[in-house]
Amino acid sequence: MKIPPPFSDLRGLRKDYRRQPDESIISWLVRLWDAAGEVTILDGTEARHLGSLSQDTVIDQGMMSRASPHSLWERVLESVAQRYLCADDLYMQQTGWKTIEQGIQRLREMAVAELIFSDDITTRNPDLVPCTPVMWRKLVRLGPPEYASALAIMKRDDTYETVLDMAKKLRAYADAVHGPTHARIAAVETQLRKLEDKIEKNHKKLREEIKEDLIQISAVQIRGPGIQRWRSFDGERRHTPRAELWAFLRESGEDMRRWDGEPTAALAQRVRDLKRRGSITKKRAAPVARSRDVEYDDDMSDPLEGTSKAYAQGKKDNLA
Repeated sequence: MKIPPPFSDLRGLRKDYRRQPDESIISWLVRLWDAAGEVTILDGTEARHLGSLSQDTVIDQGMMSRASPHSLWERVLESVAQRYLCADDLYMQQTGWKTIEQGIQRLREMAVAELIFSDDITTRNPDLVPCTPVMWRKLVRLGPPEYASALAIMKRDDTYETVLDMAKKLRAYADAVHGPTHARIAAVETQLRKLEDKIEKNHKKLREEIKEDLIQISAVQIRGPGIQRWRSFDGERRHTPRAELWAFLRESGEDMRRWDGEPTAALAQRVRDLKRRGSITKKRAAPVARSRDVEYDDDMSDPLEGTSKAYAQGKKDNLA
C-alpha cells in the first residue's frame, strides 16, 4: 500500500514546482522535468492538496482529475495536451536566444512540445526525443546570425540524433568558440588589426611627407652662362628667378634699397604692377649688392612673361 507523503512535503513540492509569473508554460515544463522527472508519484487526493502549479485553471484541473496514482510529469503532460491544440501553440511562446545554453533550453522546449503532441514518440524523456530537421531549423532561426552558419552544418537531415546528442554538440561548439585557445586566437587577431591600422597610419603619413618633398624639389635648377633659370619636372610651370626680377626692377628705375631683403614674391608682384601700368620710367638705381638667394614664388605665372625682346636682350647685357 502506497503511503501518501506528509503535507509538509507537498508544500515543499508546490514551492519548487510552481510556475513563476513571468515563466512560459513550455519553459516551466522543462524546469519541471529537471526537478521532478517521473519519480514523483501522486494520487488524486495528493494532486488536489498540491494545489495550483501551472497558474492555469485548465491545466491544474486536468492534473487533479485522475484518482489513481500517476507521476506528476504524466499528469502535467496530459493536462497540457488538453489545454492546447497542437505543438505550434507552445512554439509561439518561445523567444530568441543569444547564448548556447539558451539555445539548448529552446531545443529542449521543442522536444517537450513534440512528445506531448506526437503519436510516434514513446519516451517521456524530452532529452531522448529525436531532433528533427524542422526542430533544428526553428532553433537556427531563433538564434543570433553569427551562429547560423555553424549550426546549419552541425545537423544533417539524414542522421538520427536525439536532443541530448545535439545539446552535447552545441556545448562542444561553445567550448571551442569561447575556450582559452579561441581567446588567444581572438587576442592575436585583435593585435594584428591594431598593428595593421598603425602601419596604414604610418604609410599615410609617409606618403604625405613624400608628397611634400616632391613638391619642394619639383623645380630643378639649370645653370646657364650669367643667368639662373628654374624648370619644373613636368615642364608646364616655371618660376622667375629672383635675379631676373631684381634686374627688371633696376632697369625700370626702382629704388633697389627699398627691395633689399624683401621676399621674392614681393619683387614679382612689383614687376606685375609695373607691367600692368605700362609706364616704366628708367631712373638711376642705388648701388646695392645683388642677392644671390633663390626663393620660390607661390604664384606659378611668370611676371616677366610678355616683356619685349629688346628688354630681355638689354637685361642679359647688364647681367653679363
